[in-house]
Amino acid sequence: MGHLADSSFGADRGDRDNRDLAQLDLFLGAYVILPLREAIGFRAYGLVKSYAKSHGLHVFDALIPATAIEEGLILVTKNRKHFAMIDRLMLEIPPY
Repeated sequence: MGHLADSSFGADRGDRDNRDLAQLDLFLGAYVILPLREAIGFRAYGLVKSYAKSHGLHVFDALIPATAIEEGLILVTKNRKHFAMIDRLMLEIPPY
């Protein structure tokens, strides 16, 4: 999607940005986009209150498990540090 290094400037920048957006749209098209519901926001707020100091959980990181809990989904991630301590979260750590 992105560039490791980009040293070019000029008129083609807009074309490259449009290609990057098209690639992002194609990638995201494979996923279901869930709306941020009020219940998810309240859950995320509770998670931040419970785990920000003890585990360094930030607001945007809290939205991920909050969504999984509220939607009854399994969170598949290698980020055990931010999520393993959360009660009621169905967490799967892949072996790869």
